[in-house]
Amino acid sequence: MNDPDRLYKIIRFRRDGLNQVLERGLTLDEAQAHCEREDTHGEGWFDGYDLDVLTDEDRAEREQDEMRWRDAIRKLGALGI
Repeated sequence: MNDPDRLYKIIRFRRDGLNQVLERGLTLDEAQAHCEREDTHGEGWFDGYDLDVLTDEDRAEREQDEMRWRDAIRKLGALGI
């Protein structure tokens, strides 16, 4: 079961140690689905997930983005789109 307060990030782990965060703010189901795909591993690398710890600034930015999306959807609905 997904907990909305627990978000996850996708990390590309490389044998050479140059790991990279690919995506953030995913639910557990989304993170697991990503890592189960065939294109998420190869010779010397694989994608894994870990708990994504968001700062207050990250949370505020996410809330602003969500408000912009809701506003855009509301405007499209008013236009009949």
